[in-house]
Amino acid sequence: MLCQTGDLKDLKRQGYICETKYDGTRCLVIKENGVVILQNRHGIIYTARLPELVDTAKEIQGDFTVDGEITYINPVTNEVEFTSCQGLLES
Repeated sequence: MLCQTGDLKDLKRQGYICETKYDGTRCLVIKENGVVILQNRHGIIYTARLPELVDTAKEIQGDFTVDGEITYINPVTNEVEFTSCQGLLES
């Protein structure tokens, strides 16, 4: 899902919830027959760029697909840095 403009009234509608939006890069983690592939919504492969996610996905049993947001949190400031995340993934 891509972000869309909403209204505070939307939060009071039954069946809707909200959560903090972290700026990052959307990524699918796909595991099939023990092989893990990371790709963005445009099909760009991130697998070699994020070995720590690949290793973690390999520890989970079974086949699956997870749709999530990859963010970079600066270890010094504990702030989310969108530009740093893009630089890591788009290089």
